[in-house]
Amino acid sequence: MSKIHTLKFNKKLVKRKGFSLIELVIVILVIGIASLGLATVVGEVLFNLHRPQVITTAMGLAEAEAERVMALSFPGVINENRDSPASYSGNFSSYSRQVRVDSLDTAAPGLGSDPAMADYKVVDVRVHHVAIGNVSIVFLRTNY
Repeated sequence: MSKIHTLKFNKKLVKRKGFSLIELVIVILVIGIASLGLATVVGEVLFNLHRPQVITTAMGLAEAEAERVMALSFPGVINENRDSPASYSGNFSSYSRQVRVDSLDTAAPGLGSDPAMADYKVVDVRVHHVAIGNVSIVFLRTNY
């Protein structure tokens, strides 16, 4: 009798091959959730991967623009694209620039209305890129 019972038990083990449908659905669900998290992390890494390069390029463009403005004569230092930034062309078409010029008494209220303040201009050079926002260089231009 013992042999018959063992034989039936072995037949049950031999019949069951593979995975059930519920087990497969659970595995697919777990893999899907894990891959969703992984895709989010990879997307963030790829987005932030070029960020330092964009910042460096924007700083270089802002420095070049500031040097150009500093080389102008004092009366030639005026607002450029103050209300609507102008885009660069070529490889830098995703960047835009602005030059904002204010008199020192307007930029720093409270100094009074000293006539000597007319010999100073506060220049704000801004370069914009979607990934980083604005990079700004602010300097004082004098008439001396």
